[in-house]
Amino acid sequence: MLENGDEIVTILIGAETDSEVTDSLSEWLEETYPNVEVEIHEGGQPLYYYLFSVEP
Repeated sequence: MLENGDEIVTILIGAETDSEVTDSLSEWLEETYPNVEVEIHEGGQPLYYYLFSVEP
């Protein structure tokens, strides 16, 4: 999903998401892609735990 030049990953958190899993996901992204900014927002979506957006 990430390619060279991508700068921002936005994660929208669903209504029933586990905060520990979200923290682990964020930490993994920051370690694996150190040049990418990770933004996390409460989305509140009832069906999906996470929605991702990648911006160049």
